[in-house]
Amino acid sequence: MRILAGQSIDFLPFSAAHAAARLLEPISHGDPFDDILLVQAQVEGLKLLTRDVKLLSHPFAIRPS
Repeated sequence: MRILAGQSIDFLPFSAAHAAARLLEPISHGDPFDDILLVQAQVEGLKLLTRDVKLLSHPFAIRPS
């Protein structure tokens, strides 16, 4: 955590709203952790920054530049 402290990074807690939400566009590989990350992005109106090729085609995922 100290390494990230000076990076202006906000941590997003997993909330009841996240737990209750369904992913609008389900993922095909069925990994529940990936589903949780994408649901958080969906609920918060954000994008999931990832290099995971299984997620990059999802509308809530984006590759780092």
